[in-house]
Amino acid sequence: MESDSVFDTDGYWIDCRGRMGPNPVGIAIMAHPRFGEQPLIARPYGTLAHNPFMRQGRHLAPGEVFRRGYSVWAYDCPDGFDAAAAFNLFVNTVVGVS
Repeated sequence: MESDSVFDTDGYWIDCRGRMGPNPVGIAIMAHPRFGEQPLIARPYGTLAHNPFMRQGRHLAPGEVFRRGYSVWAYDCPDGFDAAAAFNLFVNTVVGVS
């Protein structure tokens, strides 16, 4: 999927692969499903993100807490990395998210 087709869609994880010099590399950013799907951002120049404030800002009152659970995977062997399997591992092992 091209980056422009990802922008302003919702999802639990986003994975980007490319080259850094001669080396194949990648990065996956995952949001814990306990917090629902989140807006995804991907741009052809390399920006990749989840942005829970993309459509609506949030004002926190003094003492109020805003929590999200994320996992970031950076890897240097894109052919051997399974983002869906990594997401399942993250979902089933995350602790301390409340």
